[in-house]
Amino acid sequence: MAEMIYGFVVSDQPVEYYLQFAKNNGLAHLEVDLYKDHSLLESWLPKRIDNLKRKSQEFGVKLSIHPPYTLNLGDKIKTVAKAQVELLKKSIELARKLDAQFVTTYIGSVNNQKGLAAARKQALGHAIDNLEDVLEFCEKNKMRLALENTNLMPKDSELFYLGDNLKDFELVFSKLKSPLLNFCLDLGHAHVNEGISKYIDKFGPKIINVHFHDNNGKTDDHLNLGDGNIKWKQVMKAFQKIGFSGPFLSETKDSPAQSKRKLLEYLI
Repeated sequence: MAEMIYGFVVSDQPVEYYLQFAKNNGLAHLEVDLYKDHSLLESWLPKRIDNLKRKSQEFGVKLSIHPPYTLNLGDKIKTVAKAQVELLKKSIELARKLDAQFVTTYIGSVNNQKGLAAARKQALGHAIDNLEDVLEFCEKNKMRLALENTNLMPKDSELFYLGDNLKDFELVFSKLKSPLLNFCLDLGHAHVNEGISKYIDKFGPKIINVHFHDNNGKTDDHLNLGDGNIKWKQVMKAFQKIGFSGPFLSETKDSPAQSKRKLLEYLI
């Protein structure tokens, strides 16, 4: 099995701030969250792009891009959905310019309403249609796209995420056969839904990215490893079984270096 790759999702500071830290701690992958003020799409001027591309290569750190989690490819308003598609395409274009490895994104969301089941089905259909367009753009830019499983919202929530269950992804992957369409397994989200092992068993060959954090199996708390009840030894054994070596990207409250050390303790 290849050497494990570890890193983290960048949020608090601009990605440039973490390059030396990543190199010093053997963190070989940084995922840039485009929702943060310091990383909005408008901030990526040519000079910044060129500097980050050069420095990431210099420090031996790979990059990936995560568009805003508010992105909604399933919006029923066509003009809004079109804008969302363009946002995702610009994120893909940015990833290409940075020589990033892939783009990770949520599928979308649907408002809580009467007839929710029908509304979810409709929204997922819109998302699949829009993803077909996006994947053509991925092909032109030679960029992989990873769909992330989302967290389960409370029953009285104003909205629910698409992709908060296995069936949504089964439908998406059955409709869209592009080899550029892959899966980002968020372990914390899976743990509060159907369970991590079911996602690995179902989508193992599609997984190209993993977000890791702990919780109690009820709420998406982004706890440090060991502070929840995820069975990490079993999880890491399952990844070893399918030959997945990373990147494993931390979303815990710990320092990313500490999260890496804790995760390494669970390797068998």
